[in-house]
Amino acid sequence: MLLQALSLCPRSWKLIFLLEELKIDYKLQNLALNSKNEFPILENHHSDFSYIFTNMSKIALTEEEKKFYGIWSSIIDCKLIPEIIMPIRYERSIKPIVFREHSCLSTLSKKRSELKTKLKEISEYLRNNQWLGPKHFSICDITLSTAIACMDYLGEIAWSDPELESLYTWYLKIKSRSSFKPILEQKCRGIKAHLNFQKIDF
Repeated sequence: MLLQALSLCPRSWKLIFLLEELKIDYKLQNLALNSKNEFPILENHHSDFSYIFTNMSKIALTEEEKKFYGIWSSIIDCKLIPEIIMPIRYERSIKPIVFREHSCLSTLSKKRSELKTKLKEISEYLRNNQWLGPKHFSICDITLSTAIACMDYLGEIAWSDPELESLYTWYLKIKSRSSFKPILEQKCRGIKAHLNFQKIDF
């Protein structure tokens, strides 16, 4: 199974993490930052949405899990990633490396503020819940962790903020999973990973 993954892309990393968790053999082809692809491609699935929808019965085993994923997907896949994470990714990587242009500081400032607010909201939820899903690790946690990992790679998250303590604790649990290791080995040409990215505890 061939996975054509976009560089520094939460949806691509989501598929890597998921395939590792499901112990499915795959071959990874990392596409360049200037790739025209908007989504990762896994065989005949031209997005993570397509693959997950087709294989939902194997990924979310109960109706409760499906319900939780629907809720978190609307928050992460439909809001956090396209409206906050991808614009930051664009300003920090695509613009300077592909187009040789300066990042827009006002856009970065705005999106960083939005990211901080959203992460604090999620951290507050995790203060009373061990996982995003119903009582155990699930596709919900895979979805959020790979989105956060992209920002962590760029050093965009202030983990010293006490309001992110619950999110930090949760993220460390995710990073310690053997199936997350391939994510920590990801590289983006032209941008070195932040010092904290590969650390299991920092």
